[in-house]
Amino acid sequence: MDTAPSAHSITPTLLGQIVRLVPGELRQLIEGETEAISFSAARLGLEVLDAEQRNIRFTLAVERSAEFPLLGRVYFGAVNLLQWQVPPVVRETLRSILDHALDGQFNSMRKLFFLIAQRKNDPEAALCRFLLWSAVRINLLILTWHQPQVEATGVLDDMEHRTEHVLRQLLNVDDIHESDCRPLHVLIAKVLEDTCAAAAPLLMGAMTELEAEFGDALRLVRGLNASDAAIFHPGRFTGPPGSQQILDRFPQHHFESTNAIEQRRARIRKRGNDVHPSSDRFIDLILNADRSRV
Repeated sequence: MDTAPSAHSITPTLLGQIVRLVPGELRQLIEGETEAISFSAARLGLEVLDAEQRNIRFTLAVERSAEFPLLGRVYFGAVNLLQWQVPPVVRETLRSILDHALDGQFNSMRKLFFLIAQRKNDPEAALCRFLLWSAVRINLLILTWHQPQVEATGVLDDMEHRTEHVLRQLLNVDDIHESDCRPLHVLIAKVLEDTCAAAAPLLMGAMTELEAEFGDALRLVRGLNASDAAIFHPGRFTGPPGSQQILDRFPQHHFESTNAIEQRRARIRKRGNDVHPSSDRFIDLILNADRSRV
């Protein structure tokens, strides 16, 4: 039977799994940042636990930037990361990590996340629950990347509620401790089944004109790089997303000011449909790695 390790060990354990696949200079960089990453993860765990203790569902908490700034920043930042243009220096490393993931080399780590997530009133357990919940949206996005109408019709947003419900059910299943149980696979498979059932009539032509237009717009946005995509599709907020909210949510893009965002938005709109997706984004590596296994 598997047992969860002591508290506050998941971040260095996860980084340790990844760093063994990373070449020298990048390995030193990651190892040098382990303490800072662990500290940030601990802060995120406290935010998640706060939301849970106040009975605020994850799907609502990520919208409430004033109360939970890290939740929205991490969740929608992870979605945005799919469109990050991967520098040549880390491209082969990421391919190797993806190959290991597809080969099931990280199954023990995935299982560990579930085992820790079963603990009560523990920030690290709350962090694991949030990351598992987030992983489902990422997987659904990847699986429907070339079918943006699934997101346009609100199906993926609806599945967020469903994901949290199924996740919390799985955490109460005794068989989760069995060596042959792969709970993340079970979680994703169940939510994917529900997604397909909800999306099927929409993909057969039952969309409204507005939904169809939004799907076309999303197709264009998915052709952008991460920084441009953040401007046009930053994720949900409790109110209309303004440039200041985008600036706060995506510090990794180093937007100089709200005015810089607005000028950039105007330039992209002027280009219209003239979008030529690159082939070196993270999503491209993922989809190519997946197709190579078919």
